[in-house]
Amino acid sequence: MTEKKSDTKTDTKSAAPDTSAPAAKKAPPPDPGKDKAKAEKAAKAPKRGGGKGLGFLALLIALGAAAGSGYLWYLLEYQQGLTKTDVPGRIEQLDNRIDQLATQRDALRGELQVQVQQSLKGVTESQQVFRGSLENLIADLGRADDDWVLDEVAHLLLLAGHRLKLAGDVDAAIAALKVADQRLSKLPDPALLDVRKRISEDIVTLETVERVDLAGLSLQLNSLAESVDRLPLRTHPHFRAAIDSVQPTADAAAAADDLPQWRQLLSQVWQDIQGLMRVREVTETQPPLLNPEQNYFLRENLRLMLGATQLALLRGETTAYQIHIDKSLAWVEKFFDGDADSVRNVLENLRAARAADLAPALPEIGASREALAAYRQAKVVDQ
Repeated sequence: MTEKKSDTKTDTKSAAPDTSAPAAKKAPPPDPGKDKAKAEKAAKAPKRGGGKGLGFLALLIALGAAAGSGYLWYLLEYQQGLTKTDVPGRIEQLDNRIDQLATQRDALRGELQVQVQQSLKGVTESQQVFRGSLENLIADLGRADDDWVLDEVAHLLLLAGHRLKLAGDVDAAIAALKVADQRLSKLPDPALLDVRKRISEDIVTLETVERVDLAGLSLQLNSLAESVDRLPLRTHPHFRAAIDSVQPTADAAAAADDLPQWRQLLSQVWQDIQGLMRVREVTETQPPLLNPEQNYFLRENLRLMLGATQLALLRGETTAYQIHIDKSLAWVEKFFDGDADSVRNVLENLRAARAADLAPALPEIGASREALAAYRQAKVVDQ
């Protein structure tokens, strides 16, 4: 604003006429050359609009300087406020915080040490277990091949004894003994000949035992149960005698053929009349005839009894087997016709099955195990 006013005053002064000059002096006549030089000088002079731009730029510079001065004042005031705060109190807070962090650090360090110790203890125990297992494995691998064969033979002999005593399986015991003898035959030690001799004696002893064909006997009982429906029932004796007396003999039939036709007809009618009724004296109590329903249940009960006999046979229950087969024999003899071939065949098979010895006396086969144990003991002493 000051510069603008000064410019205005300057222009006003330059525009005003010079009154100090003497009034009597007249102006010189205009010179065309001078006028032209003044015009060019006026054209080269700066215009009045350039002064306004410089003023605006000066204003911006003044505003920036004022803003910078205010910012510097704010920084100075903020630093003075920081210096005026309670420095000892903040230091005490920082010390407390440091102490808390140190306490937490110590606690974490203790927990970490405990965990590390436990982990190390577990690793140590695992290493001990692994070391023991490795030592045992090395010891087992270091054994001679003969020891492995002897262990296998001992197991086979023990298996043979168990199958013979617990299951009564003579065939399985013989098979186990034969395999044990084959394994011993591959060892070159002459001291094993005594063990092989004992094994051979046990095999011969078991082969002399009379063995029951359980599978064949079971199939036989199953066939008898399936044939029950084809067995004829028993009839009263006086009914059979009456029928036999009415039927003509071979000689009577041959003589009747020589008679005339009308005589043969009368003879046949007379025989039929005699078969219609016959009076006999019965001194013994006769069982009543079975109706169809009782006939069905009789055959089903007999079939179930034979099935129970078969089950007792497979289980090795000698007492139950004998009881069931005795009941089956009694029922067949009582209710079925003993003169029929099918019934006689069933009775013969049942009696043969009844005579089978399901629990024969079994010998002892422990001599071979004792001989093998003595051989191994002597081998350990020699070593």
